[in-house]
Amino acid sequence: MELSADDEAWLVRALREVHFFSPLTVGEVDQLLKSFQKRQFGKRARVIRKGDFGDFFCIIRSGRLLVWLPRLSFLKKRLATLGEGSYFGESALLSGERRNANVSTLEESELLFLYQADFLDLIDKNPELRHRLKKSMEERRSEQSWSG
Repeated sequence: MELSADDEAWLVRALREVHFFSPLTVGEVDQLLKSFQKRQFGKRARVIRKGDFGDFFCIIRSGRLLVWLPRLSFLKKRLATLGEGSYFGESALLSGERRNANVSTLEESELLFLYQADFLDLIDKNPELRHRLKKSMEERRSEQSWSG
């Protein structure tokens, strides 16, 4: 689903808070906006499964999500609860590494996705941008104990 003008305005503000995207210029953010897609999920929907290849970045437009690991056959180890403006999966944009946790919705949620192929199209045209984003990703990775 394409983004509305309201979604785009919200996303510009939200991306300013995402450390990974802080090196982007205004023009680069404008290009990036065109690649985001909006998806809606019902309550208890699985967004990411641990072990899947990472091929997207996601920012929460509305709703709440749970980041968790399986314990035994029916228990979950809760790692984090994420809400509006929270994001995950940025390291997958550059590396495509496997996901190291599950992410599920706790309520109906609206998520904005940036897929790896679209992102790579943008940075392949700008090696300096790739370098700045890799540095930003490394800084964030050192600050957190899990990544989506």
